[in-house]
Amino acid sequence: MEHWVGPHRLYVEGREPVGAPADRPAILFTGGAFDGSWIFRREIEYLSARGWRVFALNLRGYFKSLWQDVASLTVEDYLNDILTVRQSLNLEQVILSGFSMGGLLAAKHAEQHGAAAMILYDSDASREIWEALGLKRNAHHVQPVARFWPAPEIVREMWGGWVSKARYREFLELFKQTSMSGRAFEVTEYGGLSVDAEKIHCPALLIGIRRDARVQEEWFRRLHATWLVFEGNSHGSILVGPRSLTITEEVTRWLDSGFSPRGKKIFPPLGVLPGQPDWFRMRLFYFSGWKNPEVEIQPPNRRPAIRVKMERAGNGRNESESLHEATLVLNRRGGFFIREGETHDRPLGRGLYRPLAREGWLADGEFFHEWPPAGRSGPEYINLEVESNDLRHKFRVHLLLPRNYRRETQPYPVCVLNDGQNQWKNQGAFGGWHTDAITSELAKKGRCRDVVLVGVESTRLHRSKYYLTPPIGRADLYVNFLADVLLPRLRRDFHLSARSDEIGIVGASYGANCAVYAGMKRPDVFGLVGSLSYTPLKGRPLRSWMERLPRLPFRRLYIDCGTRWTPEQKGSRTDNTQTSKDLARVAQAKGMTPGRNLMFLVAQGHCHREPFWRKRVGGCIEFLFTLV
Repeated sequence: MEHWVGPHRLYVEGREPVGAPADRPAILFTGGAFDGSWIFRREIEYLSARGWRVFALNLRGYFKSLWQDVASLTVEDYLNDILTVRQSLNLEQVILSGFSMGGLLAAKHAEQHGAAAMILYDSDASREIWEALGLKRNAHHVQPVARFWPAPEIVREMWGGWVSKARYREFLELFKQTSMSGRAFEVTEYGGLSVDAEKIHCPALLIGIRRDARVQEEWFRRLHATWLVFEGNSHGSILVGPRSLTITEEVTRWLDSGFSPRGKKIFPPLGVLPGQPDWFRMRLFYFSGWKNPEVEIQPPNRRPAIRVKMERAGNGRNESESLHEATLVLNRRGGFFIREGETHDRPLGRGLYRPLAREGWLADGEFFHEWPPAGRSGPEYINLEVESNDLRHKFRVHLLLPRNYRRETQPYPVCVLNDGQNQWKNQGAFGGWHTDAITSELAKKGRCRDVVLVGVESTRLHRSKYYLTPPIGRADLYVNFLADVLLPRLRRDFHLSARSDEIGIVGASYGANCAVYAGMKRPDVFGLVGSLSYTPLKGRPLRSWMERLPRLPFRRLYIDCGTRWTPEQKGSRTDNTQTSKDLARVAQAKGMTPGRNLMFLVAQGHCHREPFWRKRVGGCIEFLFTLV
């Protein structure tokens, strides 16, 4: 709901759930220096679903609280805005919650007018804390009206991942609607606002991002507060980043507990656990009509199963289901299923879910990387032709757009597949690689990202020319065609990432030579390289090039091979096994780490043919486009 409050028409967003306890205080959010009520919308939705009345105000000049003479505003005016909203909405008992500068204003308001409790999200420092820590103010010229229009990298840092141009523009428009008084900015940001902590008599919860943050340490000591530290977060990602729901859940637990206990608690970053590369931490969200689901984790090596009770996190996608969540510690070789009593949710009847993700949303047996769409669509195939002027050839190109592609706008990771005529299921030599079906299934299982596959056909007549390095072939022209013609052409029509750590190239045999060469020649484009059954050239030019470099440019490198050339062979010819071993050895000698950014596999009994590459391409895609 929306409110326009007081004589200055302050804009307030909020929710008042039906049946909320009358004696429960409301929560009032105040934003930072340059945002607005919109930054709290996730928190408003979650807390109101748990029965809390929640409001987020906009100070004069912020978001939709329009004001003509912003330059004349003072800190006292902003404090009066908070008081006006509190009185107009009859919030006699209120929990003051503020982010950054808003946290400092909330503390000052609590000193002057009291509060039931305070929640301070990475709050700015008061004058007393500045003086106690001996902080120095650098010389800054503050404009009469201060504005902040974040660069794309700052927005990516806030959201915790890649943000499309359209999403960035939407975010930027929100920031553009806020203007702050320069004189008030100077007071709040540089230790000019005094807060007497001894006059604050309510419980306080601090949300921080570093265990050694001196300002938060001082607030903790002065307010006798509870301090939750979420390491791995940035200042801007607390409210809108990937862990914002986790943070809000911990805030809710503190609220539900009656504002206790006091003390400091550290939440380590999500992801791989330090010193335990086979174990990782995952935040699981589960949509179900069950009331009390549990996760049963089955570690490898017949270790005892572990049960983790899931907590209700809110409403589901419809009236018949709820959203549940749990934090799990999983082993890469283990798995889990979900149960309620003796009823189980398992893949394929008796199987285990085996996702590789820091955060996953499980709905109807499929994993997603954000809230699943209400209506889903399957993968989509597209065929086109793109011409290379340098090679004087028109290439047939086959795209696989992943599930729900048309519903999203963010750029997708992309994988270029050499020998594109053999990549799709039941197409090409020996029935093809089935890369399309395998990748789609891995994404559903939460073992890799949703990826746009780009298969580029080769022909018998020109294959060696395009895939082999100079002076034998013209792989240089082919790789430049992929990097400078094909991918930019596709980006005009499709949501494809331009980041090298999200662009891969995979090939087998001579196609593997080409893939490794692409990663060496154009690391600005191809950061992820997959080499299956690499075939050496006379003089081994690629390996020599790798050996001359102090470090290799690959972000991730996958190498594999078999041990036989053909199934029916009588001799001892291998799948160039030693050559692949040598490549992996050089990569490791140049600083790449097995299991982290390098993977090498020798598949016993595998031959130099498509049916065997079909068995291994899933591991390649899973490693290159990992979720952890």
